[in-house]
Amino acid sequence: MTLQENETAEPKDPVSRCHRILAEPGVASATYEALVAGQLDRGLEHDDRPLSRALRPRLLPAAESRVWAEAGRLVARAARRLATQLVDCDLARAMGAEIVLDHVEAALARLPYPGQEPSLLGRLDGFGSGRDLRFVEYNADSCSCLIAQEPLAHLYTSTPAMRELSRTARIEPAPALDRIVDQLLHAWQAAGEPGAAPHVAVLDWPEGAWLAEFELIRSVFEARNIPALVCTPDELSFSAAGLMARTADGRDHPITLIYRRVLAGDLHYRYGSDLLEHPLVTAAAAGACAVVNPLAADLVQRKTLFALLSDERVLCWLPADEAAAVRRHVPWSRPVIAGRTVYQADQVDLLEFASTHRERLVLKPDNGYAGHGVVCGWDTSPARWDMQLKKALTTPHVLQERVRVPMEHYPYLHDGHLAFQHRIQGTDAMLVGDDVIGCVTRTATTSLVNVATGGDLIPVLTTSPLNT
Repeated sequence: MTLQENETAEPKDPVSRCHRILAEPGVASATYEALVAGQLDRGLEHDDRPLSRALRPRLLPAAESRVWAEAGRLVARAARRLATQLVDCDLARAMGAEIVLDHVEAALARLPYPGQEPSLLGRLDGFGSGRDLRFVEYNADSCSCLIAQEPLAHLYTSTPAMRELSRTARIEPAPALDRIVDQLLHAWQAAGEPGAAPHVAVLDWPEGAWLAEFELIRSVFEARNIPALVCTPDELSFSAAGLMARTADGRDHPITLIYRRVLAGDLHYRYGSDLLEHPLVTAAAAGACAVVNPLAADLVQRKTLFALLSDERVLCWLPADEAAAVRRHVPWSRPVIAGRTVYQADQVDLLEFASTHRERLVLKPDNGYAGHGVVCGWDTSPARWDMQLKKALTTPHVLQERVRVPMEHYPYLHDGHLAFQHRIQGTDAMLVGDDVIGCVTRTATTSLVNVATGGDLIPVLTTSPLNT
């Protein structure tokens, strides 16, 4: 093949073909305008910017998607199993690791959730490619992006590049919305069908960044002739008549199923000890409504729990398939506690090891989210790192080994022209019940890959040849 023939040959892989289509005159600018307008029209934005500015989605081979799904399913199951065990016995203290729960958090962890797992809707945040996958966090309490993935995917599949690509490859988005609604209704049935009929409330504060998601899930319920509304915790009341939500029109609406998007930690911060008498908690304890995720999910979300998961003393009592998945896909992690631990079969003093090897470690607050309080050792001076280690001894933190972070070129529009950025790429497995229904990708140019810190949220579409 001559050089000229090679330059004009049609690329075989979907990403290269997509980039070639975007390079055609006017395609990049038209794609950008359609994607931005579509996101703003649907409320798919964060801090007044669209969730994604990339000109193509993440294109994941179907075989690789199946690897992510199986790994995520087993790791999430192991984490939920450990959380249940921690509630039933003092496992953490017996291992010398402290999962710090005050009396309110301990009571929430013990609330009944009949027929349910402690986390039914979640997200495992990870990095990797092929079979080299690492999950670094389990967002098990109330995670964003599950619902936004589907409308984002539909926007991308309607662009010229994706329409052209679909002529030669099968491109499939993850069907999240109906799966989430089905899971919520299943939870209501498992709770004994309180109130005899499902009446849904999507629960969060009005300043939430994901209000478009709330309205979207509400509309899916309404399309099934199931009453649904979006309300705040302050609008709930509970009496002999049941759980009610008083909306802006002054009417009381019965509620028997809550899709809880407000974080348990935010409820605790807002109400303090009074949270145990809040209508949400008392109605859940009385079996008057189903709550998804249950408030016990706050325990599953703790970084300390995820750290315990990688300890051989926990791995030895997990089922063999879950233990194998954790060993392969969860990086070494430890609660920040003075004393000795095991690293790669060697006994080490944890704080001395952390101080000496900061370039390979990240420090995370136990119950943080959106990247708040995360310190990457490789981006930190030795003096500041040691100071942060000392502070981590006063409030619960974990240390986690740095994982290999993949980089990928994504197309953007810069000054009206097609340009490419080399961006860190994270892959998050979306969990509905016991299944991974697909993935979502977040990209950034900094070590913290998070939408709240300026990263992009990009839908993941699986690809396969049309003849398979």
